[in-house]
Amino acid sequence: MEIVLGHSLTRACLLAVVAGTVAFAWGALGGQAPRAFAALIASWLFFSGAAMGTLAFGAVLELSGARWADGLNSLASAVTSFVPVAMLLLVVVVAGVPSWAPWFDRPPPGQAFWLNLPFFSVRELLSTAVLFGFAYLGMRRGGGAVTAAREPRSSQLLVAFCLIFAVVLSFWAFDFVLGPDPEWSSTLIGPHVFVGAAASGASLVALLGLAAGRLDQKMRRDMSVLIFTMSVLWGYFFWSQYLPIWYGNLPTEIAFVIRRATGGWRTEAATVVFLCFVVPFALLLGSRAKASARVLGTAAAAQFVGIWLERHLLVVPSLSPPGASPFDLCGVLVALGILGAFVLATGTSLPVAEVDRRRRP
Repeated sequence: MEIVLGHSLTRACLLAVVAGTVAFAWGALGGQAPRAFAALIASWLFFSGAAMGTLAFGAVLELSGARWADGLNSLASAVTSFVPVAMLLLVVVVAGVPSWAPWFDRPPPGQAFWLNLPFFSVRELLSTAVLFGFAYLGMRRGGGAVTAAREPRSSQLLVAFCLIFAVVLSFWAFDFVLGPDPEWSSTLIGPHVFVGAAASGASLVALLGLAAGRLDQKMRRDMSVLIFTMSVLWGYFFWSQYLPIWYGNLPTEIAFVIRRATGGWRTEAATVVFLCFVVPFALLLGSRAKASARVLGTAAAAQFVGIWLERHLLVVPSLSPPGASPFDLCGVLVALGILGAFVLATGTSLPVAEVDRRRRP
């Protein structure tokens, strides 16, 4: 049995997909290709990362023997339905490299080996296909209630997926965060991106569990602790990058931060920190609040949206002209289009473990 999105939500998602497709085509062919591709890359990076982060988060819980999370595994596996869409979008991004990559016709000194179209295409398409294939074939689980007859996945399988997840998302970070701004370098950007993806995955698992009614009071406490931990870990990686850039004051590094700390980007940056760290930390610090479904849902939603905005902040300024606004109509419609595709692909695959007791007399 499957959760039905409903006619209104389905129509809204389809309309968002159509509007996003038209907006992207209009921007890419109408002289705004870098900005249109930036919006596509940012949202693709977020939703693809969130889907894989959901599976990686579930794998870590299973490896650690968290039996209380068994009921969430079939919910988490529903995100694999987004894999074909994500792979198609990546093909579009790779095909459009001449339109958005500043290194396409002028590779920076010392990076010609890494930043060239043939190697870039093979690296991204092949590594991502391996990750997505592993996710779809090895991590996918059927719906229905969790039963004792269900065979646990092997530790080797779970560890292999987590390792592939970390490596491939590091490639995404190098190519789609550092790539649009080849003058900036960061040794922490890979871990920062895959930790953020894992945090968004944890938030998504919490939201799906709440929506499906699978989180009792004890599970809500456990999920709250994990969401709280992921927010602290995200803050640690954020500060670990920001502090050395600030005290080092190197032109090749500080320019990246200054660009995101001026104009409208400054407001977006503050919003990212507020949603990703301040809100989950403040809401989930107390013991009593951890058991509240409303508090957990608010903290998880804030973290989820905050990391989406962070991906936008990491990618879009590098491909925008000076003085550009953080958001434009084309970019917003493209982001909503990918959101619509994610909801359509994932929502129709979410299993129902049991009849919602709230509907019983």
